[in-house]
Amino acid sequence: MTRTTFICIVLSIAAATFTNDARVMVLDPLERMIEKIKLIAKNPLAAASDEINNAGVMSFMNKSEDT
Repeated sequence: MTRTTFICIVLSIAAATFTNDARVMVLDPLERMIEKIKLIAKNPLAAASDEINNAGVMSFMNKSEDT
């Protein structure tokens, strides 16, 4: 019983760590790239400005709500 509980706890911690790593290394960069592409599609000159380098998921959502 103790061994089963220990294995469940270890697997739960490993799954949480894997999920966090996948979000940080895969999903967040993809979301930023998609946002930058949408920003460039709206304004092609934005690629030459600092606005594209500062693009983040929340900033894009805020701009979308304002318009």
